[in-house]
Amino acid sequence: MIELSGETRLARGKSEVLEFLSDPKSFAPCVGTIENLQAGENGDFTAKFKIGVPKKYGIPYLETVSTTMSFKRERDGDTVEWQGAGRTLGTKLTIVLRLILTDEDSQTHLRWQATLKADMIERLFGEKNLREIATELATQILDCISSKS
Repeated sequence: MIELSGETRLARGKSEVLEFLSDPKSFAPCVGTIENLQAGENGDFTAKFKIGVPKKYGIPYLETVSTTMSFKRERDGDTVEWQGAGRTLGTKLTIVLRLILTDEDSQTHLRWQATLKADMIERLFGEKNLREIATELATQILDCISSKS
């Protein structure tokens, strides 16, 4: 299991950021290259997307990883949590992304925590490499949230 966390400041008001993070049609494209998105009720969604695998990991036949995941959204006040489950490379994958927002002047302070469970994928890439890929993906998601919310 890989756990990551961090924080950032967004140049938008908290209510605007909460709305963005609660809407799967807005938020889902920040997760990866979406090929198909099916929004359900209560903010849940299922998406098929691709994640790039940098060549530096020495797997020349694996440039991207495709996955289909179902995400459930929980929202409690100023906290949004996305719980995703799916399969990739023939193995189970679960992701939990918790986003906690607070007002800070005219900006929003965003603290986040992510948990990735991908046992077989971790063995394939190695814990260090998978952590690096997950960190790069987290950075891309935060950059996307910053630019679109």
